[in-house]
Amino acid sequence: MSIELMGLTTGNETIKLYEPCSMVITRAWDSPAAQLDITLPHEGVLDDLTRIQVKHDTEVLFAGFCDELVRSVDGGGAFVSISARTPGALLCDNEALPKTYTDLTAQGYFNAEIKPLGFTALTLPDTSASAATFQLNKGHSIWEAFSILCFRLYGRDPHMTADNRLVVEALTGDDPFIISNEVTKTGVARYCSLEYTTRRSSALSSIVYRDAGGAYSQLYNNPFGNELQVRRNRYVIPAPEYTGRPALDGYRRIMKGQAGIRSVRVAVPGLVNIHPGRAVYLQTGVTGDLLMAAYQVKIIYTQSGCLTRLVLADPAYM
Repeated sequence: MSIELMGLTTGNETIKLYEPCSMVITRAWDSPAAQLDITLPHEGVLDDLTRIQVKHDTEVLFAGFCDELVRSVDGGGAFVSISARTPGALLCDNEALPKTYTDLTAQGYFNAEIKPLGFTALTLPDTSASAATFQLNKGHSIWEAFSILCFRLYGRDPHMTADNRLVVEALTGDDPFIISNEVTKTGVARYCSLEYTTRRSSALSSIVYRDAGGAYSQLYNNPFGNELQVRRNRYVIPAPEYTGRPALDGYRRIMKGQAGIRSVRVAVPGLVNIHPGRAVYLQTGVTGDLLMAAYQVKIIYTQSGCLTRLVLADPAYM
């Protein structure tokens, strides 16, 4: 299997690296940065690298910034291990300015804080939506701050696409990646292992949040119903960022609980270049016909074989 590695040195020189001994690429829906952990043989001196790109045939599996290089020698030979992340890491590594904003839009925050880091594209359902007051306390990353703002304005988190665009939109079932071991099905991916989990402990039935006077008086029931018949309540002090719309803090917590109720873990042979948010349609004896979405993707390469592990979640809560 052809894996092509290119690195960029601190002296701005592009160099070709050897095919890896092992590689893991991890992509997650709730992070703007994909992670690369790779080990490759290398004799002699290797200059520090700022960037690395991984290609499989014509597909770019990874392109991003190097976080750490470890050069090692043992009885098995000389190796270099590299940890790297895609450009979305800049949104996680930079702290957001603590500030109280007025009439803040998502586009305005993007232009002021995210665009200077090299991101140029943002897709929003409504560019005019604004927060009259948005109090951002110290300790949030730029990604966390932008996610909170988007949820405040649209009731939905942003996500990063494969081409480093930021998008706030509901997922669709368009162009699903189909997984089935039915012998009559053609043009689908086969799986070598699968687990389908229902987790009642993830769901919340209600939240009571504290009002402006300090009393826990505002009851917020799960708006998605209670199909699993759980009884699990929480008392919440709304975060300052939700001033003016405290119920959204409760709604976000309930959404996260709903997202964890049903999940599928499935392994597919080979390197499958799927990104978080991609619709995945399962046709199996365990799940029946089930439309899910990729929540986490782990591409695993070793010299003995390749595997792609997927964690799937209900797209309605992503």
